[in-house]
Amino acid sequence: MQAALIPDESKFEYVSARKLAVIVEKTFDSESADQYFLYFHGVVDREFDAIEKALHKVQLRNSVRLTFENALDAAIIRITSGREHSRVGIKLYYEIFRKIVSTPGLDDDSVEGLGATLFQVPGVRSKEGDESFGPSTRVGRGAWPSVMIEVGYAGGEDFLRLDAQWWLINSTGRTRFVILVFVAKNPLALALNVGA
Repeated sequence: MQAALIPDESKFEYVSARKLAVIVEKTFDSESADQYFLYFHGVVDREFDAIEKALHKVQLRNSVRLTFENALDAAIIRITSGREHSRVGIKLYYEIFRKIVSTPGLDDDSVEGLGATLFQVPGVRSKEGDESFGPSTRVGRGAWPSVMIEVGYAGGEDFLRLDAQWWLINSTGRTRFVILVFVAKNPLALALNVGA
């Protein structure tokens, strides 16, 4: 469903991890307060590591979020240009973390941050969120976050809502909350968007 939201000029046939990184690099604009979505058809799961390495090599791995549509042999890359995106996600994470550990009976060791880890549902999809955390008692290779934070710029709400559905459905109840944060491009704008 997310692929249908991406314009045709942002859809590519996958050739190699290096060429994918070049396309991401050409699209990336560090001064822009926009997010961009790129769709690559023909990406199989054995290419995941090569894509990771190629994005690290051009120093853009921290500026993208990956979604692999395993059933479609495709990848959706969300480029999160601008500092606001990271700043908002990290700040919200720390505010929530601070509130949790200030609860009587809890401390810093009660919560485990999982960051932007790539979570996989074999044969379906692999998805990476922006920030995530859960109780420290639920750690290990297969542990899903209890809370996922997804940050995007205003105008990309449909993408983030689909992301939220994915976390809630594919974690089979292990992800309990998904917080969607929409960053306004206009610093003077005030928007409130509450949904369930």
